[in-house]
Amino acid sequence: MGKPNARERILEAAGKLFHQQGYSNVGINEIIKQAETAKASFYQHFESKEALCEVWLKTIHDLSEDRRRSIINAPLTPAEKLGKYIDALSCYLMESDFRGCPYSNTCAMVESEGVMEQIKSHKAALRNFFKAIVEQEFGEAEGTGALADQIFLTYSGAVTEAQNLRELWPVESARSAILTLFSAFGDR
Repeated sequence: MGKPNARERILEAAGKLFHQQGYSNVGINEIIKQAETAKASFYQHFESKEALCEVWLKTIHDLSEDRRRSIINAPLTPAEKLGKYIDALSCYLMESDFRGCPYSNTCAMVESEGVMEQIKSHKAALRNFFKAIVEQEFGEAEGTGALADQIFLTYSGAVTEAQNLRELWPVESARSAILTLFSAFGDR
């Protein structure tokens, strides 16, 4: 397997730098240096740092969607699917040194319309994922949308607090709360 092309190297370097340092703390020259490419190559593939950020977020989104699709289609109960997804969050946080959600981190630093569109699209897809799991268990019963949103907000809060505290207990607590909400909805 050969060396990745300039576009791939730029995207990989930018992804690492954006995630580790934050979007606003990374300059184009640093990305170019890390990617071992020329400035002309950068602008041949990306018209701006914002355009690069959009592609980076879209790439992460596509990988996330593949993972969520595999969970949705897994031969597990809906509650097991929720647990599996949340457990993967703990692994991700430890592997990324508690850097948290790249979408939330980027949203706090960027006002670009294209970047915001990627962020909103990703968050909507995550909400839809939780809604799909809820509907696998309860169909389209009244209140399923609200339950999915409660799960989404609990999950999102856990990501933020785990990042802030650099500890896993918020994720563990959110897992328990989400599964309790899910179970209680069926008992109503």
